[in-house]
Amino acid sequence: MNKLRVLFEDSDILIVDKPSGMPVHPSKLHQGDTLSDAVMEYLGIPGDEFVFRCRTRLDKDTSGLVLIAKNPDADRVLSAMMAEKKVIREYEAVVEDDGSLPDDGTINAPIARLSENERDIRRCVRDDGQRAVTHYRVLERMPGHARVHFILETGRTHQIRVHMAHIGHPITGDSLYNEGSCEPFSLRAVRLRLSHPLTHQEMDINVNI
Repeated sequence: MNKLRVLFEDSDILIVDKPSGMPVHPSKLHQGDTLSDAVMEYLGIPGDEFVFRCRTRLDKDTSGLVLIAKNPDADRVLSAMMAEKKVIREYEAVVEDDGSLPDDGTINAPIARLSENERDIRRCVRDDGQRAVTHYRVLERMPGHARVHFILETGRTHQIRVHMAHIGHPITGDSLYNEGSCEPFSLRAVRLRLSHPLTHQEMDINVNI
């Protein structure tokens, strides 16, 4: 089990830095190696008593900040805050770029499941999809690539990955939406901004890419 890197903790919430390759929730293929398992072990709560209240879920290969409620009261408030877009999530990634990616922009394109097969986790941009809005800004340009900062206005599954592939600048190393890329997957949740759900203290948690 990976050692849990805790960036903030009090009696109500826990903010951790999830490593790439770690699933958030257990599944048939992942038992004992998930973020849920790591949090349960860290808190020392028996499995039959543990409730994992994760408020900012990340894909298995996406690393970075995850916000977890430690009790029902915090979970209820955080859930409402998420619905009201009062939790600001920021990401960084390296994307494919031949120099044509604008310095900044907003991608407003609805996202839907690629197929009706529940085993197919891929998403796509489609007119009948759910509203999805991603704001981006180029931080650094490199030969063939760009390092980009993202702020999510919505939180659809694979949103940044789908949107960047849709505009022709997929994330490097993304096996689902950037076929043939053999570099490490680079998407990382780097910043969370919110008011503490119970104390109302303003919080700004950062990690490096």
